[in-house]
Amino acid sequence: MLLLSETDKKILEQYSPIPNGKAFSEKSVFHYSVANKDVSVIVPCYNSQEYLNECLKSILQQKTNFDFEVIAVNDGSTDDTGSILDEFAKKYNRLRVITQVNKGFSGARNTGISESRGKYLIFVDSDDYISEEYIEGLMASAISKQADIAACGYYTFDGKKNIKLFALKMRKTFPY
Repeated sequence: MLLLSETDKKILEQYSPIPNGKAFSEKSVFHYSVANKDVSVIVPCYNSQEYLNECLKSILQQKTNFDFEVIAVNDGSTDDTGSILDEFAKKYNRLRVITQVNKGFSGARNTGISESRGKYLIFVDSDDYISEEYIEGLMASAISKQADIAACGYYTFDGKKNIKLFALKMRKTFPY
């Protein structure tokens, strides 16, 4: 269940598009009631055998002091995604694999969210990989600013391996 301070409730009532500030469900979507990890990394996987090894290695070999778990959701893959996930799970105890019938990208993410035990959530797509200090940087930033959300830019590559940086510009103020 999402716990809100009285101040947060008043702010939600003022800015919520839903009458009476009822923007949040009263029912918890989380399977675990206590967060016992600093962060949960959620990786929805569907037929991603081509990229999955590099993705998982980049996550599982993070240089960080934060306690994290990785939740890979095999969303009904028909290729070797499931066996790749199972092999990684044998080697890394911080990786949990959840296999489900195909529910689509959002359904896989929602399953990962409900199974998470982290105070923070990080989403990584199965065809992406992250830098070795990705978790450390995001978490250090979130904690130092006492933020609910931390965001970063990303790089993309074209077919010739030319790199483009997409920087995320953050608004300095929020309406709440």
